[in-house]
Amino acid sequence: MGQFGGAVGTLAALGEQGLAIQRALMSELGLRVPEISWFASRDRISEVVFTLAEIAGTMGSIAKTIVVMTRDEVREAKEPDVPGRGTSSAMPHKHNTVGSELVLVYAKMAAQYVAVALEAMVQDYDRDWQGHFESLVVPQAFLVTHAGVKQMAFILRGLKVFPARMKANIDITRGLVMAENVMMALAPKLGRTCAHELISRACNTAIERDVHLREVLGNDAEVTARLTPEELEAALDPANYIDQARAPHRPIRTRRRH
Repeated sequence: MGQFGGAVGTLAALGEQGLAIQRALMSELGLRVPEISWFASRDRISEVVFTLAEIAGTMGSIAKTIVVMTRDEVREAKEPDVPGRGTSSAMPHKHNTVGSELVLVYAKMAAQYVAVALEAMVQDYDRDWQGHFESLVVPQAFLVTHAGVKQMAFILRGLKVFPARMKANIDITRGLVMAENVMMALAPKLGRTCAHELISRACNTAIERDVHLREVLGNDAEVTARLTPEELEAALDPANYIDQARAPHRPIRTRRRH
């Protein structure tokens, strides 16, 4: 999107040929013609900052997940091994998530710029000193977002994941994590509401007795009358709970403003 509107956005200095000259200039530069002068409408600038903050925030969301997955008690993933990077200076066994932590910082910084850009939209007589905020936050938003994307790309290229540990963490729930899958297996035969109530009671019983959900369900006459042992085992298997995650990746569609 280009901008060429004269001193106050009316193209008055060019007379009746103003809009034609504007279109010709934008065509020569390979830019789109603006619908309105940026003096009066600064939403495009704030939209750029907001879009960058969204991208940085997405990187931050991934980073936060990685930080949780790398905790000692979880240990489902690990950032790439790089000499001199990540090892704690005080605790040799500790591998710090330095990359993900940086990405989180960048995401939080980008989010703060959104408020400044929105504030700069409200100006006296279409344009005043608050426009100077934009000259600060727009380049900074690009810088921190670029840094976050670049850092996350490095992390994901070398990220180590530990499926066995993931499976072990799932097994800690003793089948409770599969409650919905069992409920949906029963729903066509009992109705969803009844199936929900039945499985909810079974989960509470499993927690109270400190046993696997399989044991409670296998001794429940309402369940065994409707699910064979093989069907119950399949419903309790996390491998059968992935579903559409197996589907081919769908290309991301970028948004276009009209």
